[in-house]
Parts: sequence; structure tokens; C-alpha cells
Amino acid sequence: MNWAIVTPSYKLDFERCKLLCESIDAFVTGDWHHYIIVGKVDLKLFAGLSGPRRTVLLKENILPNWLRYIGRIPKLHGGELFFSWRTGPMFGWHVQQIIKLSMAHYLKEQAMMFCDSDIFFVRPVRLSGLEKNGTVPFFRSTNSAERGSKSIPAFGLNSKQSLGLQNREITEYDYVENLIAWHRQTAVDMCNYLEQLHRKNWISAIYGYRLLSEYTLYGLYVDYILKDKSGFEIQDYCMCKTVHYGPAFDGAKLDAFFASLSPRQVAVGFQSTIGFNMESLRQQFAKAVKYQAGPFPVP
Repeated sequence: MNWAIVTPSYKLDFERCKLLCESIDAFVTGDWHHYIIVGKVDLKLFAGLSGPRRTVLLKENILPNWLRYIGRIPKLHGGELFFSWRTGPMFGWHVQQIIKLSMAHYLKEQAMMFCDSDIFFVRPVRLSGLEKNGTVPFFRSTNSAERGSKSIPAFGLNSKQSLGLQNREITEYDYVENLIAWHRQTAVDMCNYLEQLHRKNWISAIYGYRLLSEYTLYGLYVDYILKDKSGFEIQDYCMCKTVHYGPAFDGAKLDAFFASLSPRQVAVGFQSTIGFNMESLRQQFAKAVKYQAGPFPVP
């Protein structure tokens, strides 16, 4: 399969995104192209990351023309404000979810892998090794603690309602990861399903729920709308070990963090708002490049 690696980013994460790019080039093999999506005000900064296998895209060109960028409000919902008469005000973190779903319509690749800009690879990843029965893996975990993050109940509840599943008994799986694969056509089909269900544009349909996770939406669609028809095999392990909250650390504690990676964890993530020292992270990346741990194990 051909893969699109998708990374929304912005200027405060530039150095982290640059490290992600270097790690993809060093460790990821297969038929892939990397897409970085940024706002118009950040395009000049990120343009230098473009290359034969990497394209920097304007988020304004991915979003529908009726959703307009208003400006940055630093202390409000992640800084960015968009507006449409169809939805009202839409903030940066809402738009990032919309962008991921919109990329499914924009791209031609069969498979999508979402990589947050505050993660980077530390082990070789052969993308064909992730494929099962000619399609992508479907991440579904019963252990949210493995991600080191806390799930927000409203995300699951609102995703259920948007898919018309509010009266269904649903197992509390976790579909959220920092490094996660989607089947592109399935994401497009889900948006079409939302439009038929709500009789309106899919963006307008899901924005009515505000607190909503695009990963949970996709996961519930696969599990409870497609069911066995999806043909996906379940991936119940995280490929990225992430620090989501707490104080930053370095030195021996950072060494211990990398030493604790399981064989299937091929990437690491450090929430950008925590303030990890970039030089310390780059040193760990240099060690990973020097002492490659071998190819990604195929389950």
C-alpha cells in the first residue's frame, strides 16, 4: 500500500516537527509521502522542510472555503480562531480534527498515518509490516493507561451521538494514539455516512458536539457501523510511548524512559507544553540512529 504520513503543526512546535522529519527519514521505510499542514502565517517557517518525499500544505487549502481563518488569540483555545455562518466560531483544536478528516478527501494514498509533531521515531518501521490482509491495522485498546493519558468521557459520548449510537450499549475501548493508522477510504465513507444521517455537511454535523475526538469517531464507526465488514485486524498495542503531563525530566530519568520502551514501541512523544529540553531529546535521537534496535517486529 502507499502511505500518507500526516502531521498538523504550527510555529511553536517547529523544532519538534523538524526532529520528527529527521526521524521519519532515518527510520521509516516503504512507499510513503509526508504531509505537514500549517497555517498561512507559519508557511515561510516550515517551507524549508519540503522535499521529494515531504510536502508542506496550507490548512486554508485543505479546509472548505466557507470556513475562514480570523486570527490568533494566544490565550483562547489554542490560539487560532476560525469562523463560518454554518458553524459559528471554531477554535484551533477543533480545526485540527477537521483537517485530519479533510485530508482523507484531499489525499490519493490508500493508507494514512497520523504523527503528532511532538513525537519522533527511534526504531526502524517497515510500513508494509503494519499491513494486514491488504489493509491497515485498526487501533483499539482496553488500556488507556498505556498511553499515559486520561480519556475524556465527553469525547466518547459525543462521538456516539454524532454517529446515531446514543441508544447502543458500547464497550469502552480507547481509540486514541499519537501514532495511528487509518484506511483513507473508510474515513471518507464515514463522512458520507454522517452527511446521510444528519442531512447536512459532515463538518456542520460533528461540530454541533464540540467536545469530540476524531479518533474515537473513526473507531466507533469501524466497530459499530461497519462491524465485521471492515476487514480490519485489531492492533491493541501502542506504537508510541508518550509523556502527556507532569514535569519535564532529563539525564538518568530520560535514559530510563528510553530503556523502558517495549519492542513494539517505535516512537516516543513528549507533550510540547511540558517543556522538555530539545537538546536532550536530540541526543537521545542520535543514540537511536547510532544503535538501531532492528526492524519493526511483525505480530
